[in-house]
Amino acid sequence: MSGNILAPDEVLKLAIEIENNGKEFYESMAVKVKEENLKKLSGFLAQEEEKHRKVFEEMLENLGETEIVEAYSGEYQAYMKALSDECVFTQKILKEKIERGFENPGQLLDFALRVEKDSIILYTEMKQHVLRNQSALDKVVEEERKHFIMLSELKSNISR
Repeated sequence: MSGNILAPDEVLKLAIEIENNGKEFYESMAVKVKEENLKKLSGFLAQEEEKHRKVFEEMLENLGETEIVEAYSGEYQAYMKALSDECVFTQKILKEKIERGFENPGQLLDFALRVEKDSIILYTEMKQHVLRNQSALDKVVEEERKHFIMLSELKSNISR
């Protein structure tokens, strides 16, 4: 990334890393929690993050080749991982939530909804910094909105 200008592929790579962080978090929760409903919900949310990651990877493939300039091998991947660790699924939040856990599926869904909302805000804010092909970012935001709606409907069904 140069200055405050982002290329669409950088945003998609960030989105992929954020989805990876989410998947790892929900998988950790599925192992940690004892209540069967929370275990199943955590596993489901991990699967949803994996599906989302695949959607973003496909979008990235459709953008075509991009050139990455690195000072050393792996620099760019390390940078994207570090950036994603500070966006949405921050390491501080993940550690706190894994230690504290959730008491019921509603709490877990509230957290998942907040993460999706934060993602939408993050990508919407990034849009002003995207150099070209903003439609790719629009698609990322749309995917996050779909996920938010799905989780919201799931929470409504559980609440009944």
